[in-house]
Amino acid sequence: MKKSLLNLFGVLISASTLAQPVLNSSDLNYQIGMSYESSTAQYINPGPGGANVTWDFSAFTSSGTNVNTITAANPSFPNTTITGSSQANSEAYYQEDATGKYLWGIDAGGTIITYTDPSKILFYPLTYNASETNTFEATFFSGMNFTRAGTDEVTYDGYGTVITPNGTYNDVIRVALHQEYSDVYQGGTITYVVDAYTWYLAGYPDPVAAITEISVDGQPAGSNGFYSTNSSLALLSEESKSFEIYPNPATENINFKSLNNLEITEVKIVNSLGEIMIKNTQNNMILNDTKINVSDLENGVYFVQITGENGMILSRKFIK
Repeated sequence: MKKSLLNLFGVLISASTLAQPVLNSSDLNYQIGMSYESSTAQYINPGPGGANVTWDFSAFTSSGTNVNTITAANPSFPNTTITGSSQANSEAYYQEDATGKYLWGIDAGGTIITYTDPSKILFYPLTYNASETNTFEATFFSGMNFTRAGTDEVTYDGYGTVITPNGTYNDVIRVALHQEYSDVYQGGTITYVVDAYTWYLAGYPDPVAAITEISVDGQPAGSNGFYSTNSSLALLSEESKSFEIYPNPATENINFKSLNNLEITEVKIVNSLGEIMIKNTQNNMILNDTKINVSDLENGVYFVQITGENGMILSRKFIK
């Protein structure tokens, strides 16, 4: 895969960056057996990116509902780790790992699109203003043979708060995807441009909200909105707002405080590269009673990730 990585932010951490969410694969990877409910809606201007932005999409009006169900990988796509199935008689076949989320195939109502070079729709770690461009190639048959080739440009271009009819969510990030590709067939070429803006919250792998525009051969071909309607997302947002670690900065130990004193199964400390530095796994741990010794860590920026017994993941940055 041809790849160019442009990290506009570099490795310097200053006081102005401390509130910027950084997401890793453990924040957004799907779990087999989970389902995520959502509604489609009308297009609303996605607005600008930036720091501490509030995106208000409370005017979304549902025009239909969908459930994205995560199942095991399809053996016909050997590189994949999960399958996403929708009620619209379609499936998508993904590879998820510590470097990103890759699309290897689509079953669109019987039309099978097979990628020989996958579309990379997310990269990790997601840090503010980081951008990555990748190429992809695919083939499919729809009355005749088609060959698809194009590029994905993925940019983490903003963070802040997003408001939807389902609730208000803080500490979200916005990922902008600009995609250009062509379908070549015996009779000619069809060109596509896709601009999609997606809002993510750590611990919830499905988008909180999304807005997409598509053009075909230079002409507008469609646009819509999307927002999650999962009840668990509202609970995650409530817990995320109340979840605290202290002291911060830390020298010896870090302690935890949450609104509902969660029962947890795992505590992880990862560095800014997404590498696991400390991991504690145990059933029936009480979050507010948990203490983690960080004295052996080198000075720097780290992220603590808490997994609740209900699968909820909470994440916070701290300084050592």
